[in-house]
Amino acid sequence: MSAASEVFRAALVTGGSSGIGRAVAGVLAGSGFDLTLVGRDPDRLGEAASALAATGRQVHTLVADLGQPDRAEEAVDAHVTRFGRLDCVVSNAGGGRRAEVADTDRRALRRLLAVHVESAFALARSALPLLRRPPGPDGRVGETTWFVATASVSGLAPTPGFAAYSAAKSALVSLVGSMNAEESIHGVRACALCPGFVDTPMTAPLGGAIDAPGMIRPEDVAASMSFLLSLSSNAIVGELVIQRAGTRPFEP
Repeated sequence: MSAASEVFRAALVTGGSSGIGRAVAGVLAGSGFDLTLVGRDPDRLGEAASALAATGRQVHTLVADLGQPDRAEEAVDAHVTRFGRLDCVVSNAGGGRRAEVADTDRRALRRLLAVHVESAFALARSALPLLRRPPGPDGRVGETTWFVATASVSGLAPTPGFAAYSAAKSALVSLVGSMNAEESIHGVRACALCPGFVDTPMTAPLGGAIDAPGMIRPEDVAASMSFLLSLSSNAIVGELVIQRAGTRPFEP
């Protein structure tokens, strides 16, 4: 029996070797999804895949820098070649830059937009033909699929000192809204996860401005995936905000 015929559901997770991506992949594996993990670091990617494979799921890996948006399309192709179907995409590849508008050069801006926005757009465009589901006899789509993007509260209310990052995350929130408006009739649901600061390798360079013990845990963000999967086909959650305890609304 081929790998594709054995798969019940399959998901593609970018930035899946650590942090939020790895935690979300764990939730998906526990929910019965076989996985394609995409990341830049082959060692961390291999470690994550080994841990997830221990759950009994099939895990395929692809080493790729999503700062090159063409690699996003290659990731979808590689996933389909391996599994033959796609039920969930998690666009989590990203990076941060702490700089105000006056201190952000165009090269840094282009890199952030490529990793966060262009790669997500390329993933969505390539994945949509696979995520769409046909209507049933009553004209309604009973089965839903998901496109989930890791955005940020900074994409809802820009954070001073993170100008390019906030702009990129705001674009992700807008992309998700467009997908829901255009694709929900085909069974596709999109959600922008919008957490405050999360304790991941990306936030380590903050230099103690916010202590790790006060940050959101990757598992907190990943738990939202279980919630999304539990929804009926009648529901859409376009934005899901996760605040740090003790902060004001939309404070990172």
